Amino acid sequence: MKYYKRNIHKKLKRFMLAFSVFFVVCVYVLTVFAISEKSFSDFFVKKNDEFDRLTRTLNDELVKAENLSTKITSNSYIMDLICGDYEDDMYKNHNVHTILNLYFSGFVDDKTAAINDLKVYTNNDRIYEGRFIKHLQNIPAGIAYEDIPAEGYFWKKNKLSVSLYRRFQHSNEENILILGYTISYNKFNDIISEFNIQKNPELGVDNTLLFNEVCSDKQKQKNYVIADALLSDDTLTLLIPRQIRWTVFGEKAIIVFPMVVLFLLILSGLSMFITKRLTNDLYKFIEYISRDSNLTELTSLAIDEKDDMYPVYNRILSLIQQVNNLHSEINSIEDEKKIIENQYIYAQINPHLLYNALSVFKWRCMGYDQSLSDAIDMMSDYFRKSINLGNEEITFAEEIELVRSYVALMNYIREKKHMLKIELDEDILSLKTIRHIFQPLVENSILHGIRHRDDGLITIQGTIDNNVI
Repeated sequence: MKYYKRNIHKKLKRFMLAFSVFFVVCVYVLTVFAISEKSFSDFFVKKNDEFDRLTRTLNDELVKAENLSTKITSNSYIMDLICGDYEDDMYKNHNVHTILNLYFSGFVDDKTAAINDLKVYTNNDRIYEGRFIKHLQNIPAGIAYEDIPAEGYFWKKNKLSVSLYRRFQHSNEENILILGYTISYNKFNDIISEFNIQKNPELGVDNTLLFNEVCSDKQKQKNYVIADALLSDDTLTLLIPRQIRWTVFGEKAIIVFPMVVLFLLILSGLSMFITKRLTNDLYKFIEYISRDSNLTELTSLAIDEKDDMYPVYNRILSLIQQVNNLHSEINSIEDEKKIIENQYIYAQINPHLLYNALSVFKWRCMGYDQSLSDAIDMMSDYFRKSINLGNEEITFAEEIELVRSYVALMNYIREKKHMLKIELDEDILSLKTIRHIFQPLVENSILHGIRHRDDGLITIQGTIDNNVI
């Protein structure tokens, strides 16, 4: 019994422990997933905000260039200086270039490379070329006066820089002036390096920043893509590796793991306590049954109807009652069996005694009354055939012989001459039937039909019709 007790306790304990582990693992995974998703979402939002600030900063540089170009091209004094007629006078050209250099130098910041180049292209052949003044024929390929809108500008890109081209406000076909304002991409790189948007030192995985590059399909599959276009139509694309999501997940899993272990230990202890409380009453009940080998004391055990063991207790009592009833029935059957066996023995003894006694009576009567001797012989023959045939099934021929013996014996006792007429088909005589199927009918015929008559006729007829007797 203790083996089963330990088995139940062990199974329940294993179940509770397995359930606790499964529950804790599920909670752990869901918790880590929720925390990591929140952290990754915050990280993604942060990088997106940094990317927005970066693009705004780069656009601010472009806006400064646009504002500066507006200021320069709207200065009529500068335009008049450039469009003046100096008749190849070197002195006048020198003075004009001195003024222009002083003016344009204020817009050039060589230290920060904010503006790598500033050029005014003109069709005035009478002014010498200088640092800031170039002849119209030196304008970069692809730039035409007609392509520049009268009230606007456009940006032109190459591998190293981006340039803004704008007409002077009072420029015309006679006096063509075009401002070329170039910003080196080195300036953009300096600004990008200040934001350090590509680095993720806390994760150990870096982002990739593409400048004026097309993102391939393979890169899109492996990265989260944040893209934007600058005012100069330059494109900026930030690729955040998708593996960062799993890196964050692993990082949070390591952080949360000690708390999960502590929670698992607490839950395991609680499950052990609950298991002991749940099985305590069951153990006591099993121990009580194991001590009571005959279960006789179990009926005196007091169990509250609200107790969980009460249905089990009632069921056991019911089974005990059923076992007792079956035991009583078995004892009764055994007693009846013994009686039947005794009766069978008596039945085996009595016929032999009867036959022997009748044989003695017959031989003693033969010298005095032959008819009495014949009657005793008929009676002995009848009982021998009735009792000692041994089989419940006999042939119709044997059954007829029993009836003949019975009628002859009754005629002798009652001193009558009742006749017995047998009309059975030959095929019937060899067939089987149960013993004494005719004797009760013949007996009733004599007792209740012809007993008060000196003569009487009993006829037994039988045929076979369609295999039915």
